[in-house]
Amino acid sequence: MTARGVMKFCGGLGALILGPCGAFCADLRPGKGVPALKSGVRVLTSGQTLVIFPEGWAHLDGITRPFKRGVVHIAREAAAQLGHPIPIVPVHLQHGAHPGGWINRLKPRLQFLLVPLAFPIYRRGVKVTVGAPILSSALPAGETLAAVHLRAQILSLDAANNHGGVRASEPIREPNGEMAAAHPSSSG
Repeated sequence: MTARGVMKFCGGLGALILGPCGAFCADLRPGKGVPALKSGVRVLTSGQTLVIFPEGWAHLDGITRPFKRGVVHIAREAAAQLGHPIPIVPVHLQHGAHPGGWINRLKPRLQFLLVPLAFPIYRRGVKVTVGAPILSSALPAGETLAAVHLRAQILSLDAANNHGGVRASEPIREPNGEMAAAHPSSSG
């Protein structure tokens, strides 16, 4: 599953590269994500693995953004259809270097052109840390709190490997505008 903007990159070059790998488009605009959610559920209920970057976009400044709730929705819906919990495998990616906050002043397509050209400086190598699976049934109630919980689990993988450079952005807010709990309980 990849963001619509990635698929449209360079006049559709992203789709030409990622499509044959099995990627499908997720439209991140409000109210437009239902087809991607349904596709994600179909992938899981057919017994395949689904890879999701829960921030919704590959941010190049090194700041971990709030997670989208769709990852929780997909796992719970697939679990309901299958009649058993879905394992969610948390994975943390730590790139060698990030351009920094100045990159956000550029349009995304320029960001994604600039960073590969400056590859010797930015994003050299990546450290991948895989955590223990989390069952969809073990997530806190509510999609927002569950997304906060998953984010905390992934960020803890970074802290466990002494790479404390991942920074959080603004707090996650519930759909009604209220702030979600910073450290939800893991009961469930």
